[in-house]
Formats: sequence, C-alpha cells, structure tokens
Amino acid sequence: MNFKLRGTNVIALELLTNKENFNLENIKKFIAERKQILKGTRLVVCVEDYLLSLEDVRKLVDSLKGEADFVFCGFRTNVKENKELCSRLGIP
Repeated sequence: MNFKLRGTNVIALELLTNKENFNLENIKKFIAERKQILKGTRLVVCVEDYLLSLEDVRKLVDSLKGEADFVFCGFRTNVKENKELCSRLGIP
C-alpha cells in the first residue's frame, strides 16, 4: 500500500491517496493498522487526481464515521467534480 499520513496545521492528519492507489479496502486496512497513531486525531482524506464515484464516497464516509478512535473531518481534493459531489452530500 502506498498511502501516507501527513500532519497539518489544523491539528489533523491527512491520508494521502491518488488514482494509482485509491482502493476502499486497502484504505480501510491502512487505517485499521494505524489506529494507535490516529487515536484522538482529526482525519482528512486527500484524494488527488482521482474522480470519486458516489459509491466510493458513501462507503468511505460510512466506514470512517463509524470509527470511535478519531474524527473524520472530510475530504480535500484537486478534482472539481469531487468537490461538487461532496458539497451535494453535505460532506466537508
């Protein structure tokens, strides 16, 4: 898995993903393996150069919002359509 966690200036961790490594099951596994690191943090998922489907967003949000160890804060993306989709769904 080629995911990275990066600290930000908003006291959050960002999970970095892109078109080469975006895979829901692998993202869930990566997060599960790092629960200790994520404990008590805010998490932002950064999706670069990958067009999310409605199903991608819903499945990922459902799995992340169910976590008690951290707070899922939303997505950061460079793809206009992803921003519009998240906006329509009320996801930051």
